[in-house]
Amino acid sequence: MNKYLKCILFSLGILTATIVAAENTIPDLYRGASFFYFNCDGKFKGTKIRVYYYIPLEGDVQNMKVQFVMHGVNRNADSYCESWEAKAEQYGLIILAPMFDKTNFPSAMYQLGNVCSKGILNYEEEMTYTQIDAIFKAFVQKFDIADKTYNIYGHSAGAQFVHRLVLFYDSPYLDRAVAANAGTYSFVSGKQDFPYGLRNIGGPSSISKKVFQKNLIVFLAEGDTIRDSYLNVSDEADRQGSNRFERGNNFFKTAENYAARKNIPFHWQLRTLPNAAHSNRSMAPAAADILYAKPD
Repeated sequence: MNKYLKCILFSLGILTATIVAAENTIPDLYRGASFFYFNCDGKFKGTKIRVYYYIPLEGDVQNMKVQFVMHGVNRNADSYCESWEAKAEQYGLIILAPMFDKTNFPSAMYQLGNVCSKGILNYEEEMTYTQIDAIFKAFVQKFDIADKTYNIYGHSAGAQFVHRLVLFYDSPYLDRAVAANAGTYSFVSGKQDFPYGLRNIGGPSSISKKVFQKNLIVFLAEGDTIRDSYLNVSDEADRQGSNRFERGNNFFKTAENYAARKNIPFHWQLRTLPNAAHSNRSMAPAAADILYAKPD
């Protein structure tokens, strides 16, 4: 906790510039690294999420971009947040890394976003993604952030969260999304049931055409080809490919081909990282450069 005590308090001007609504649960924050607890709303009311954050030590906070970072299966949001600190300083980013604990958010609630219950597609307001928007809205209101959109990055289990957010949840605040090295995907296909496909929840036609115009980047490590102990090796998963790199490529191609057949504009990108395997530490800085580096 010592490093948190060394953080520098936000300037008094920022803290007092905005009148905050009573329901806002974000406290006064510090420059540097720390965390706060966010009181969930809607379906998840009564649950608290620990949100790790990093605020650059210098710069105008009100004009910084909010970047969400979604942890993997180990729920290590603190280390995921830390992996973005250097890039936060370089590009002037506010990093928010919510930790969805296993008790309140098991895999069906986290990796699968509570998209589906007993084979039936849930309403958007029941999905876990609502809490990302709720955190963002409260943060923007609290600190009078100028940019009213956020970017989101997830690695491994976090990439499962992110790509399903893009597919099933129409956030008015989402700008760009990066799904890095997911273990499995919800293919835009009627050949498999959710969570591997869309057969039991209406098929590909149930997905809004707007999904394909969203700024999703499927980001894959070229060396992520090992069938490690964390990889889902069920028959359903193996139909998507034998490893994460194959599955990510096949997910992207399936969606691209569907959009082409239906003559739907397709804005997704497929990016790969050489000399990298299944490592957030490798993917995170590369993802930041994809999102924020200015072209030469």
